[in-house]
Amino acid sequence: PLFVALGAGGQARRLHASTTHAILRMDVYAFGEPAVLQAAA
Repeated sequence: PLFVALGAGGQARRLHASTTHAILRMDVYAFGEPAVLQAAA
């Protein structure tokens, strides 16, 4: 699913990144135009 969003969503910005127990990772991305991404942050 991430590669579909990367190909279709335009520019990306990472909103959150975390690691739990040194192996589980959670990243949240917003896709869209730069002005929209600024409003999401």
